Amino acid sequence: MYDHSQERSWRQAKGERVAARIGVDEKAAAKGMKYMTLVYDIDRAMVECIADDRRQESLDGFSLGLSDKQLRGIEAVAMDMWPAYINSTLAHVPGAADKIVFD
Repeated sequence: MYDHSQERSWRQAKGERVAARIGVDEKAAAKGMKYMTLVYDIDRAMVECIADDRRQESLDGFSLGLSDKQLRGIEAVAMDMWPAYINSTLAHVPGAADKIVFD
């Protein structure tokens, strides 16, 4: 299980910078289809979050760790058409319907 306390301290070290363009993808972590959710800053080529599974809650945890300023600063979210990621983005990112870019 993913330790969210480590993520919080990592975020504190990174400060309040805004990742304007993020990507969301799932990766198979092992044979047998154990998936992980990856969130990355496209402009800086940096991983922002790694979470267990590929459920809506997997991506929700990333958004819940952001400030309102950071969420408002997101200009685009690149992802595939996985409903869980779409729903999470729509629930948390202001104006998300106009910011989702399907890859």
